[in-house]
Amino acid sequence: MNVTELRAVLFDLDDTLYPESEFVLSGFRAVARWGKDRLGISEEKSYNRLRGMFYNGIRGRTFDLWLEELDLADPKYINLAIDIYREHVPVIRPFPEVPNLLKNLQKHYILGIVTDGNWRMQERKIKVLAISDFFTTMVLTDKLGPDYWKPSPKPFLVALKQLGVEAGTACYVGDNIGKDFWGARKIGLTTIWVRRNDGIYSGTEPPTRDHIPDYTIDSLSKLESIFSAKRDNHNHHS
Repeated sequence: MNVTELRAVLFDLDDTLYPESEFVLSGFRAVARWGKDRLGISEEKSYNRLRGMFYNGIRGRTFDLWLEELDLADPKYINLAIDIYREHVPVIRPFPEVPNLLKNLQKHYILGIVTDGNWRMQERKIKVLAISDFFTTMVLTDKLGPDYWKPSPKPFLVALKQLGVEAGTACYVGDNIGKDFWGARKIGLTTIWVRRNDGIYSGTEPPTRDHIPDYTIDSLSKLESIFSAKRDNHNHHS
């Protein structure tokens, strides 16, 4: 990427612009409250159990396991818990550096979001984070269909088309090495991995060479220094 040509910056949402664990815990709190009201079980015990499973790396079957332990593993309850988790109004905030960063970047680049996940849930997160004004396009891959979640290149092509820019003048910033960069790189975007110390996927290594991003930073506050270093470098040579 030649940063003098950089026109658009695309971002992932979860664990890139805000801490995903905040969303998860806020969802667990909503489910634990429902468990108390609907099933008569202790809210604190449920919350602590769900939280414990999350921090032990359990993903995907959390509600099944929790209800199994309580002898309540009825598919109806499991589905209700999932709905409550997805549909609750989350208590989340952007990472501290995000609002100023987006404000500064917006002066020089057009910004977009490309995010996986249940689209209604993703819309609710964006609304609560109050960041939508910074973005010219927001591609919720779930609306394109299950085949077009990342790592598919399709959502990136959609975003570029909506922004009216070429892949070579755009970059994608994400946190999940397993799926964020492969499709983006395939079509020519520059890729930047935010590998925060406490990020959910920060311990993951790239599955193949094609997954390796162009840059790795440990905080979004380093993003502008990549852009300006390359800009200065180019000005120096031109």
